[in-house]
Amino acid sequence: MSTTIITGATSGLGLKTARLLASTYPKDTFIITSRKLASAQVVAKDFPNMIPLSVDLSETPSIQRFMANIKQRHSKIDGIIANAGSQYVKPTLNSQGVEATFATNVLGQYLLIHGLQSMLTDDARIILVSSDTHDRHKFTGMPNPQYLSPALLADEEGSSKIIKHRSAAQLGQIRYTSSKLAVIYLVHAFAKNDINHTYVSFNPGFMPGKDSGLARDYSPVAKWVLTNVFPLMRFVLPKFVHTVKQSSQNLVKVYTNSQLKSGEYWDGDRVIPSSDESYDTDRESELWQYLSTLDNRNR
Repeated sequence: MSTTIITGATSGLGLKTARLLASTYPKDTFIITSRKLASAQVVAKDFPNMIPLSVDLSETPSIQRFMANIKQRHSKIDGIIANAGSQYVKPTLNSQGVEATFATNVLGQYLLIHGLQSMLTDDARIILVSSDTHDRHKFTGMPNPQYLSPALLADEEGSSKIIKHRSAAQLGQIRYTSSKLAVIYLVHAFAKNDINHTYVSFNPGFMPGKDSGLARDYSPVAKWVLTNVFPLMRFVLPKFVHTVKQSSQNLVKVYTNSQLKSGEYWDGDRVIPSSDESYDTDRESELWQYLSTLDNRNR
């Protein structure tokens, strides 16, 4: 029997993935997380092999409490599906003053995974959900990433003066696509610095519709378009637009694949190279050093 942590498991991709795994592998344990414990409890009530816990990946103290809880209750972790992520349409900081997109999508992922490494089994697989929006050479409907140093990405005020944008909403989108590029740097860095476990990034594709959490912070008009109009694009662009069900099935296939190689980028159910920009080893090293330094300060 194995134990898997799935973050962001109460909506969208995380919810569908958690339900599919829990129903397919009833003897395994799945620790599902949400910012609100009550939300995770609602999902877990239908599955005896789910354990609901709360964690806010934008907040370091919340991550620390979550890890202490895991270490108290469990002796080992067989895998992590790091699905939780955020996109903000207005300037947002966490309680430590860190820009919230970077705090959630990059810093929080690092702190959680690095903090639980000692509990990972030898064959543990860690999947970090990225996005093809990290690739400026692909049409995704999102603005291109504008990657900056980690210190600037964490600095809301400083980065907003450098990132070229026309509105607060577009700035939030650029922060999101830049964070998804950073996730791939993070996967590459984990693969190099921890050769005992397998780290891969997963692109679920564009998943508009009522089951997606993409529109959570959008305006009512943008939310309606994303929910009702964009899903029709899957009939025209089937390789680009996916349903949440399709993407969750692909994510489960990747997670349960025993032949994964650390550092891979999975585009749905196939391995492809990520963007040329994502192989910048200087950026990768800089990000790893920055995150490691912050982690040491918080210990």
